Amino acid sequence: MMRLHALILALTIAVLTGCAAVGVPATNDPDAKLAQAGTLFGDLNRPLPAERLIQEAIDIYKARNDRAKLAFAYGEYGHFLSSPSVDRWAHIYSEHGFIDQTVTLSNRYDRAADYFIQSRKMYEELQRPDMVSSMYLNEAKAHNLGENLDQVCLATKQSLRWHLIAKEIQPGEKYSFPEGYSSFEDFLRAAHLSFGCASEDLDGVTAEGS
Repeated sequence: MMRLHALILALTIAVLTGCAAVGVPATNDPDAKLAQAGTLFGDLNRPLPAERLIQEAIDIYKARNDRAKLAFAYGEYGHFLSSPSVDRWAHIYSEHGFIDQTVTLSNRYDRAADYFIQSRKMYEELQRPDMVSSMYLNEAKAHNLGENLDQVCLATKQSLRWHLIAKEIQPGEKYSFPEGYSSFEDFLRAAHLSFGCASEDLDGVTAEGS
């Protein structure tokens, strides 16, 4: 009986993580791989093939030395590690682990934050303050999931600062934010409070610092 169970489990994993994810068109385009992965873990509750596609895209961008796309891919892996779909497949990950072997179920939110940090450092080098702001916010969300409040509050504060830097560099740029808020700054302040951070943390934050 145990052998049968192990065989079924192995076959299930093979189907879910096979060379071509079932129902997903095969592609060598790393941009397409990331798009497919986002749909798989974000909408279809299929994190196993999604992780493989993200890691394949990362390998391609590394080989091409495409730092802008690599920064984006690192961010996507952070989103993957933070996603609820991983929780739903915890029984698989607890037994077989992640492709990135430094990740475990217990540290995945910390490692998600690490991937967002890698991404935003690359965006700093690429002089993309808008994306640095976005990665700081993603980092805050990952730290919040990992219940690391001090790092949450620091990250949202930096997200606001880098957003203000982006606005100075591109004053006419329009930034997207959820409905119900008057500006991206307003949304960031609300997020900061929702994480349990003090409102005064953001008082006096400017593009130059705080």
